[in-house]
Amino acid sequence: LTLDAPFAKGVLVSVNYSDQPGDQTNTLQTTQGTDLESFYSGVVADGYLKGADIYVDSNRDGIASADEKVTGMQTDANGNFFLPSKLAQSAIIAQGGVNIDTGLPNLMPIKGPAGSIAINPITTLVQVLIESGVGLVEAKQTVAQNLGLTGIADLTQFDPQAAFASAQASGDATVLQLALSAQKAATQIASIVALVVNQNPDAANAVVKNISAEVGKGRVDFSNSSTLSNVLTNVPVAATVKEQISTAVVQIQSATSLTDISKTQKTI
Repeated sequence: LTLDAPFAKGVLVSVNYSDQPGDQTNTLQTTQGTDLESFYSGVVADGYLKGADIYVDSNRDGIASADEKVTGMQTDANGNFFLPSKLAQSAIIAQGGVNIDTGLPNLMPIKGPAGSIAINPITTLVQVLIESGVGLVEAKQTVAQNLGLTGIADLTQFDPQAAFASAQASGDATVLQLALSAQKAATQIASIVALVVNQNPDAANAVVKNISAEVGKGRVDFSNSSTLSNVLTNVPVAATVKEQISTAVVQIQSATSLTDISKTQKTI
């Protein structure tokens, strides 16, 4: 299998491959003739993230431990990653990396339930709910409903940026609006975490848990002062940071395109 060019931005490509033991005719091999392992692909996004390290949460504690890091695996220039299929039974955590739309470093752990092919701040909330004891189906439904994204069949398989590009090309106004709404929510989550972490570097997981808990309780409007107060519970941040968060989420909510969202995020 040879790629003539990198995956294009705005295209979600899912690749799954199963090795056929002993089959030297139909099995993918390295240039040395060794059978490749079965694998699957996905994409990490908050804006697409390049250079993010990939961890497989095998002990299910929600933490990207050093011994869970997938050796030699970082997201490529468009946020894509490949993992052996044997690792597909555990949640995925992406750490670090750079947002290719804004050039900003990623400051939050980006998670996805086992088998996710689209991993972003929204699937992070799904996974954190699962870590709290909620079932996968219920977690996905809860996040979709309370972020106003019930039109998305499966959050773990939906890439807002790819869907937006596809809908723009096809003229599908419904999907276009849905993808825009999803990207707004994802960027609001990432921006809240980034602004807090800029002042309090150890607060990322606490803020993400608070956001997930808030979404788990009911419909969420991140521009609402009570919602933001709950999100920042037990997270020490200066009043100026709270004001920055409030301004950022309102600006993101009023964006009318992915470009507008990125421009707002870049100023944070």
